[in-house]
Amino acid sequence: MDGVVLWRDRERGKAVIWCSDHGDLAFCRDGDGDGGEQFRFGPGDLVEFDLAIEQSLRWARNPRLMVSGAFSDLAQQLLSLIGMGPQPGMAPRASAEILPFCSRVETCPTGM
Repeated sequence: MDGVVLWRDRERGKAVIWCSDHGDLAFCRDGDGDGGEQFRFGPGDLVEFDLAIEQSLRWARNPRLMVSGAFSDLAQQLLSLIGMGPQPGMAPRASAEILPFCSRVETCPTGM
């Protein structure tokens, strides 16, 4: 699996990764690699890892750096999308037109 590091706490030795399959986030702790080394990657780094599921949580095991800083502004972009306000240099969000769902058999009521 691969993903982007969203958050890293060096003091606690923990990180959160947004996975490329857009499933649940994966967590990583220092020592989750083959040699028990520290997780040395930071926010925005693209990493590859082995995915393990323990007690309904996804864990990134044996993380390996693919591209350093590839998505350095991703966490800020996500924050802006949940109402934290626009970030400098970001394009405004597009609005979507909501279309009614009707089966082929029935006809949608007028005005929907």
